[in-house]
Amino acid sequence: MKLKFLTLLLFIGLVSACSLDESDQSCFYQAAMTSTAVQGPDTAVVNTTVTYNVTFYVANSCGTFNMLQESSGFPKSIVAIVDYDGCNCTQEGSYVTKPYSFTPTATGTYEFRFLTEDESAPIVKTLTVTAE
Repeated sequence: MKLKFLTLLLFIGLVSACSLDESDQSCFYQAAMTSTAVQGPDTAVVNTTVTYNVTFYVANSCGTFNMLQESSGFPKSIVAIVDYDGCNCTQEGSYVTKPYSFTPTATGTYEFRFLTEDESAPIVKTLTVTAE
């Protein structure tokens, strides 16, 4: 009896989760895109915002920049998150450059690692922060 009930629930779940109407497609996914270049300063003063210009590749026409996601703590890992929304995308990609900003609150050396195709070789930027 339990087996029949579970089978019925599974069947109802599958039928209700799938649409038989082809026009009701939803094509969405999010991807971490690798950096191809990062430009920015090597030195800064405490409490002064530093900006790195991060260039990455968006693979097709459905891609839209979402954010630059960072890890907590240091060294800080940074990756571009791109939303791909749409089912009929042209395969023409493009390079996009977005700013990543950081405001150091203490003197010292900070390391930023930007994800690349080779995960073992990120683009590394070292920032030396002084009092003045």
